[in-house]
Amino acid sequence: MNICYVGSGRLGLSLAVWDAHRGHHVVCVDINPKTVDAINAARSPIDEPRVQELLEEGRANNRLWARSSVYAATLPFDIVFILVPTPSKRDGSFDMKYVRQAGIAIGQALADKDDPRGTLVVCVSTVMPGDSDNLIGIIEAAGNVKCGDQFSFAYSPEFVRQGSIIHDYSHPDLLMIGSSDAAAAHRLQEFYLGVVENSPPVYHMSLVSAEIAKIGLNTAVVAKMAVANQLAWLCHFHPGADAQDVLAAIGADRRIGHKYFGAGTWPGGPCVPPGTGVQTEHGLCAIEDIRRSDRVLSHDGEYHKVTKVYERWYKGPLVKITPEGFPGTPLVVTPDHPIWSSERHSVGHSLFRTVAATGKVRLSEAMGYSPLGFAAADILRKGDLLALPRVNPPAISPPEICLTIKTNATGTRTRRAAVTPDLMYFFGWYISEGSTWRKEIKLSLHARELHRVSEIDQITRRYFGIKTTVKRYTEGGNGLCTRTTSRALAQYLRETFGGHAYTKRVPTQWLGLPDEHLIQLLRGIWYGDGSRSGNRFTWATVSPDLFNFMRLLLLKFGIAFTTKIYAPRVDRDGTHHRQSYFLTVANPPAIRQMSILLPDLTIDTYGRQGKKSVWCDSGMMFYHIRKVERLVYEGHVYNLEVKGANSYMLESAVVHNCFPRDNRALAAAGGRRGVSTPMASAAEEFHDLQASWLAEEVLHWPDDMGGNTVGLLGLTYKPGTAIIEESQALLLAKKLGPGIGVIAYDPDVAVGISVRTLGALVERSRIIVLMIPKPEFKALEGMDLSDRAVFDCWGFFDEGALNCARYVRLGKGVMGA
Repeated sequence: MNICYVGSGRLGLSLAVWDAHRGHHVVCVDINPKTVDAINAARSPIDEPRVQELLEEGRANNRLWARSSVYAATLPFDIVFILVPTPSKRDGSFDMKYVRQAGIAIGQALADKDDPRGTLVVCVSTVMPGDSDNLIGIIEAAGNVKCGDQFSFAYSPEFVRQGSIIHDYSHPDLLMIGSSDAAAAHRLQEFYLGVVENSPPVYHMSLVSAEIAKIGLNTAVVAKMAVANQLAWLCHFHPGADAQDVLAAIGADRRIGHKYFGAGTWPGGPCVPPGTGVQTEHGLCAIEDIRRSDRVLSHDGEYHKVTKVYERWYKGPLVKITPEGFPGTPLVVTPDHPIWSSERHSVGHSLFRTVAATGKVRLSEAMGYSPLGFAAADILRKGDLLALPRVNPPAISPPEICLTIKTNATGTRTRRAAVTPDLMYFFGWYISEGSTWRKEIKLSLHARELHRVSEIDQITRRYFGIKTTVKRYTEGGNGLCTRTTSRALAQYLRETFGGHAYTKRVPTQWLGLPDEHLIQLLRGIWYGDGSRSGNRFTWATVSPDLFNFMRLLLLKFGIAFTTKIYAPRVDRDGTHHRQSYFLTVANPPAIRQMSILLPDLTIDTYGRQGKKSVWCDSGMMFYHIRKVERLVYEGHVYNLEVKGANSYMLESAVVHNCFPRDNRALAAAGGRRGVSTPMASAAEEFHDLQASWLAEEVLHWPDDMGGNTVGLLGLTYKPGTAIIEESQALLLAKKLGPGIGVIAYDPDVAVGISVRTLGALVERSRIIVLMIPKPEFKALEGMDLSDRAVFDCWGFFDEGALNCARYVRLGKGVMGA
């Protein structure tokens, strides 16, 4: 038969080379020219067992080609398979963009055929219930053809696993075919039975039944694995219990079965590269430095506790998203990572309008944007919206200052003062213009700010009984320097706010102070280092910590802003400049509010603005995506599980923790019909617990075994593959924490902690943890492990054949647990 695969990624190419191996003529269609060139040159662009050898065979026998479009594939196709990506959308459903494009191309190609009758179009991509009917309509409209007359349609998803796609495709457990008519279904069945090497049962059903069965089956597998692992951990902590006996007995029941019903490790799903800043209650923190029980800002604007920190090794593409107004802090994540965003439905300009009833300037409602939600990074495009929430930190009472101040008359006296708005104003001036040296506090101002000197002097006299002195400096006398001498006050300011410009900061917890306190702080900081320039407010600093605090402060007040970061530079005259950070407020509603907060810098005539990409409304700040790019990356990536909100705020966006897409899709499908699906999320919540439990168990051993080096057997996410994107071994290495050395051995892959041989791992480790049951690791049973411990996560080893000091199998009750 003549077969066409539209989409030649990991799944599409794997199926295509097998069909060619079974004697069919196959054309692979892909929009990526590099993929097309690689296939035609017999170089596999994917890393999947057997694909390279079968690709070489297909090209050598002239049975497999690659083309850039369906038009370029000129064969009169009998079957056209659609295997394009369907990324997750913000509501958990699947984005049909690429499927629609494929449908249009296929419809147009059918229209050009002299006689399109007999062509069978099969969608293999995972879709939502009802999407197949929509796809049929797209093909019909694009080619002016009729399903049932000029072509037939079927939905037939594959149930295969990365690392064993060829085997799973050629030896399926079942064939599931949803079709538009019985003739199409039997025709597809005949094709499948000719390429598989076993005799699987075939299930015929309606299109929508097949769509539900696809996402339902994967969700059921996850739930089944969760039940098995939950029982295993329960057995582990009950002396005398054995999970293998428990699961073997339960799995013998035909209602349950043994497949996917065993104990073992479970992968996490982290997707953010190191160095990414996360907003915590103590300020901005790199994601790799986040720990359990830290509190992070979420999309509701409040702080929530981190319950899990995931880490894994990742090799593949990243998506770099640069928001309009935030060029220095782009968002970089893996393609499937969910981002708080809104899809642009129509091309237009961000126009502001004045609401006659209130006089407020608001964004035009004719923009055509969808509601905010979490969507995979891979589906976001230029012009879509991201958002940051209005920050709502826990309220705190103003702190009290207690200073022991030396005097000439009485020696020392203690001054106590609750922090008032006046003191916050003084602190703001110190943060923007001050520095400390031993017992001296110095503020540098301009001569035109003489009245500020008087304000500062009154505050220091009133609260601390300290006088200030003023000295003019610089040629022409344009500069003023105010000095206050108090070792105690200088120490307080230095410890609380930093001593010099590049170390300035404000405790992030102070965002919870009353608004009147924060307004005065804002005034002191902005009057010192900010300005009003034309129709905008601008503020600059060289302190990254202060820059981050000011962003959060503006978000607390609901003020939209843009940022810019300038790299360090050297002027022509040799002057060195540190990296500097700028905030700009330029949108009409924000200008109006800033003019109220900063009465000395009021902008009265800003009028109607034209195109602006940043605005605040409904308690959130929205801004456009300026650019979306693809990067290639290999290294560690991270993710957080956050209690309650399940989201965390980065420097320029909010992201969600990752989750199984079919579980989310099932929940979304239920939501569309008003059906609750709590099981879809419960299984994933349990799986997230496993790495922490495993780390706690392993950490019991170092003192007993006389060593603190742990050896991990297996780095990939499953046997028979070199894929480490879902590896829990690296997550465990991270969770073991400082003081524990970690090395690993895996014959299929090597990363920074790897050793080259099994013997090297045994020699250097006192504790050995089996993460993946690969056949090569059976050699451990013949080695001398008399002074070593083995932790078996899979019940893989024969305990009697292991010559080890201690053997612990996951799921076998430990005495004294």
